[in-house]
Order: sequence, then structure tokens, then C-alpha cells
Amino acid sequence: VENIKIKIPVTRNSNKGGNTPLQLLLFGILLPPPQCSSLTELQITLTSQSCCVCVSLAAVCGTPVVAPPRVNAVLGKNMTLECRTRASPNHILVECHWVRSLSSGTDTFATYSQEYGIFISSKYAKRMHFRLLTRNDASIIVQNVSFSDAGIYTCVLNMYQQGIFKVPVAVAVLVEPKVYVTAGPSALIDGGNETTVATCSAERARPEAQVYWESNLFGTTLSDSVRAVNDIITTRQYYVWQPTRLIQSPKLTCVVGHPALQRDIRIPYQINAPEISIVGYDEEWYVGRGDIKITCIVNANPAAHFFKWSRLDDQMPEGVKMVNGTLIFVQPLQLKDSGIYRCEIANTIDLTSRDVRIVIQGKHTEIISTQPLLKNIRMEMRGEKNTVSELMRKVELSQNNFKKWMRSTNSTTYASFVAAREIVRPGKPFTDGEYTKESLRFQNIYSRTLKTSEIVQKIRDMPLSAKTVKDKALMCRRCALRFKSKSHINPVK
Repeated sequence: VENIKIKIPVTRNSNKGGNTPLQLLLFGILLPPPQCSSLTELQITLTSQSCCVCVSLAAVCGTPVVAPPRVNAVLGKNMTLECRTRASPNHILVECHWVRSLSSGTDTFATYSQEYGIFISSKYAKRMHFRLLTRNDASIIVQNVSFSDAGIYTCVLNMYQQGIFKVPVAVAVLVEPKVYVTAGPSALIDGGNETTVATCSAERARPEAQVYWESNLFGTTLSDSVRAVNDIITTRQYYVWQPTRLIQSPKLTCVVGHPALQRDIRIPYQINAPEISIVGYDEEWYVGRGDIKITCIVNANPAAHFFKWSRLDDQMPEGVKMVNGTLIFVQPLQLKDSGIYRCEIANTIDLTSRDVRIVIQGKHTEIISTQPLLKNIRMEMRGEKNTVSELMRKVELSQNNFKKWMRSTNSTTYASFVAAREIVRPGKPFTDGEYTKESLRFQNIYSRTLKTSEIVQKIRDMPLSAKTVKDKALMCRRCALRFKSKSHINPVK
């Protein structure tokens, strides 16, 4: 006989002492019972040695219940407490209980029975339910896990022809860390002292997160941790390095591991090349405008050490100076200052640039229309052809009347129009101070008279109230008529 192996399946009836040790009799020899409370299989090996048969016994122990001994729940999320029987026609669930161990004793909070149905304690009813009750599944789901949910839970299964099985499940409540990376407190300067390049933080974790750096910079790391209530721990890992431009394409990655995470968190950190933005150009640059400058705003780590302004389409204008990242136009702007300007900035990592197109507009002047009525008509009458035609007809009629009166020998009428024109030109009312005086000087009307200066002086000394202006205007009109009748001088057109 050579090496014969025999496998014997074992089934037990719970109603006939299924949990008592087995007595094995082989070749008339009573073998010691296997130390197994749940025996599923026996393996007997026969081996021949020197005309003798040696017998060895191996017991395959197991349980028909599938339940993890430990569950890691995450704060604020849902957890599943799995408890089910193995898929077998012989494993039929009759009844199950979920029991929690407390300092004051035990608490049965959920029950399922084929005969009586489901019962869940009111303490858990709003956030707990059976996952999927079948002939072999008694798993439960607990929603919105809190710190108080940590502890020992026991799944008690009563199975047909298998007996009662108790499986403990230890629940630990974990807290996912909040992970982020921040830059060091100071800029990195080539050849400078060792300094903190970046800090990787894993905040408010339970248990403590594992934090480390991956890098090709050959620096060193420092760490510290702070513990708070409920064993919440914040861990920080500092990367310390002496900056040098000899390192090409520096790489720095923060790695955080934690039992609550499905995979490690990896956050790459870029030692920054310069990032440029140009401020100061508002697209309202015009000929004659002064006190003009544009500036490169730089975000760089290491700090920028090189600044240069240039013009791409032509030579740099005269009277322009550069101060670090600022281009200053010392002289008032001219049309020839229009062009494409480039700002170049570099640090120990990289050289980069930003272009800006500057357009200088014509002379900036405020144009006051001498025909406000016509302007208002054109603005108001867009899209209304009939109304526009009627109003334009009225304007043309007014203009014809004006021309007719201009050719009239009635100098008083002409004088009133000249005065009105002088008032309208600055856009001020007839009774407005100095404009009124200016309009009443009548230089255009009596520019050839010998006593113009006397009239002008009287107008300058005139009070400025509205009533006085009206009275004096009438008086000047009478004076002008008498003066004309004596001198017989025609007004100058």
C-alpha cells in the first residue's frame, strides 16, 4: 500500500448532538476526536513503511456562515455588516438576530424570522435596514455612520439542520483625511539656504494617515502631527531642499495612505515657472494722454530674477523706460506708439513671455454739436421712417427761415439770432452767468463800431439775475437801434 488519501464529507444533525465531538474507529482503533466545533471534512492518509501501515488524520474545519471579522466604516458614509450562509441547498436560514455588545450588556436591535418577519429597534429604524433578505442572506446596512457606531456586533443565525451559529464582527469608525499641498513660506532662490519647498497635509484623519514625499530633488523631510478629540489626527510632512538650477525638471509628489481610502492619494506639486499677466492697458489710450505705464504681474516660485520689455513690430519708442517689470511712457502718447509689446520674465526654472497689442487712438476731444435738435431727432427716429420724414421737413423749414432772416435788413432780428447762437454754442441757458455776458457783447454785430469797448464794459458790470438779464437785454436792444440810426452802419455778416 502506498500513500492512499481518503476524504470523508461530514454532516451533522443539530437535533442529535451535532455539536458533540465525533468518535472515530479505524481498523479497530479508537482515534482521538478532532478539536473542531464545526467539522466539514475528514482527510485520512494511509502510508506504508517497512510493511506497516501508518494512519494520519486531518480535520477540515469550517463554518457555513460568511461574515468578515472586522469592518472599517467611514464617518458620515454607509457601512454594510455582512452575514450570510454559504450557497448550498443544505444551508437554509430560519432565523437571525443582530446583537450589539454594550458596556451595560447586550442589545438585540434587528431580528428576522421566516415565521414572524422583521423587527428593528426604534433607535436604529431610521438609518438601518436589511440589505436583501433571502434564504441565505441576513446582511444589514447602517446609514450615516457616527463615532458611536464603533463596537462589537454579533450575527446569530439559526440554520435548518445546521444549528445555531454566532459570528462576531468588530466595527471601527474611520475618518478620511483631507489632503492638500501648500507652497513653502518663502521664494526659492538658486544657491540659497535650505528652505521648505512645500508642505503636504493630511488633516483630521482617524487613524493617523501615512504621509510621505516622492521626489528627485534629494532633499529631506520633516513631519509633525496634532491629535484632537475622538483620536482625530492631523499630519504634516515638510519637504526641505536647497534650491539649485542644476536639477532639471524637478518632481515632487505628495503621497497619502489611509485605511478609509480605496487607493493612495497622489498630489504632484509643481515648482512653478513664471506665470505672467499684464495690467495697465485699458484700451483707452489716445494721442496726448500722459502718465502711462503697463506692468507685468508675476507668480513664480522660485522668484523671477529677469525682466525685459521689447517691441516686436518696430523699435521701442523714444522716451520709454523700463523699471523691473514696468514699462513707462515718459512722454505723452503718439500714434506711432501703437504696436505689439512683449514682456519676458525668467526664474531659475524657466523663461516665459506675454504679448500685448496696444492701439493709440486719435486725439481725444469732446465734440459739442451746434445742432442739438437735429442730433436728438436722428437718435429718436431710428426705424420710424414716417416720423423722421416729418421732423426732417420741419428742420429744413426752420433752416430755410433762418437763412431768410439772415438776409433780412432787420438788424434786430439778426442780432437776436447771433446772440442765441452765442448762447447755444456752449450749451448753457440764456440766463447763465458769464455765458450770458459773452452772448450780449455783440462783437460780431458791431465789430466796426468805435464805442464797442464801452458797450462791452457795461455788459461785464451787469448783475446776473434772470430778471436783470432780461431788462438789460431789452435796454441794449433799444440802445443798439438808436446807435444804428445815428451811425448808419450795417451789421457785418
